[in-house]
Amino acid sequence: MDGRVSAPSAVPISPDDIRATLRAYFSADPAADRFTGPRAEGVDEKCWDRAGFDPECWKLLAGRIGLAGLGAPRRSGGMGLGLTHLVAAVEECAASAYPGPVRATVLMAHLLAVAGATEMSRPVAEVVAAAVAGEAVIGAPIQVGGPRAGFADGLVGGRLGAMTHGPVADAVLAELDAPGGPALGLVVLDSAVTQRFPIRGVDGATPLAYVEVSGAPAVLLGAAGDQTVMHHHRAAAALLLAAEQVGGVTACLRAMVECAGLGGESAAPAGPTRAVSHRCSETAVIGAAARALVHAAAGHLDRPDPDRPAAGYLLALLARAEAADGYIAASSALVQICDGTGAAREHEARLHFRRARAVAALGATPDRLRDKAVAGGCLDLLRSA
Repeated sequence: MDGRVSAPSAVPISPDDIRATLRAYFSADPAADRFTGPRAEGVDEKCWDRAGFDPECWKLLAGRIGLAGLGAPRRSGGMGLGLTHLVAAVEECAASAYPGPVRATVLMAHLLAVAGATEMSRPVAEVVAAAVAGEAVIGAPIQVGGPRAGFADGLVGGRLGAMTHGPVADAVLAELDAPGGPALGLVVLDSAVTQRFPIRGVDGATPLAYVEVSGAPAVLLGAAGDQTVMHHHRAAAALLLAAEQVGGVTACLRAMVECAGLGGESAAPAGPTRAVSHRCSETAVIGAAARALVHAAAGHLDRPDPDRPAAGYLLALLARAEAADGYIAASSALVQICDGTGAAREHEARLHFRRARAVAALGATPDRLRDKAVAGGCLDLLRSA
């Protein structure tokens, strides 16, 4: 592979088709598929506490429903879809408060498709196949740009940093120091060469852990020293996180509407007040604006403009900033409405409240992301859109 980022090919499936499929799956509302906790019968609570999700539900969603294969290359049994489709999938899962490793798995599959990989060793090939089938857990760094572990002769040694679903991940994406320069890699976390140090944080939805490896099998995604692949990784990671935050806004809005008087037993007896209706409307507008930015950035990243190669990255930064602020505002409104109406959704509201703030701080604050996007010329992109 030459490491160049390639655009996805045209496919006869739309982002709306993906939304509809996932919405139909989540409409049954299996209790174990929500990050509020393992309430369904048969769910192993010890496994849930360690992983943060029910592995059997993940296997169904990722493998049989096909979530993990949406962005994976066709040679790995996937569909090779681009970010325009993948952000729709990540957003819909977040809107249903699904706690599994959606974002990291989708990101890994997308990078395999667009950047390619050097020749895979057997352990790496097996974990990729298992991830597409929903039988392996993929983790991703909670922020990029920190110290890198070393890569040589197909093996990695050193500290990989804090990873999503780090306590149970079978493989993680990581930026590495290779002989040819910085590189992006997929590292297999064999128990014999891996140490995990769980992190206790305010976000109850995604377990985190620092990961250290010694001689772990790995494959480079793209060529060592290829900055195009590194920049695409950072832009795609930021964009998928923004999509997840937009999904959080949608989840808060749905809960707000229910608490305000349209949700059955937990609704306020007097119905929604005008002030509550205004908060719901404001939240809907915030979510729509952030979603539009996410999809604009996805379009630029899928098919870069040769005259403005940085457009996708700048729009992804702006989308992250707007989605982060939107999720914070939506979670605050949800807490206020639940408290004011006496609705029985306070636990869920406070989970969103904590998660919105924890995720917003990853990598950089919304203000810093916005400043970086504007300094790079993002306002010119919006004016010409």
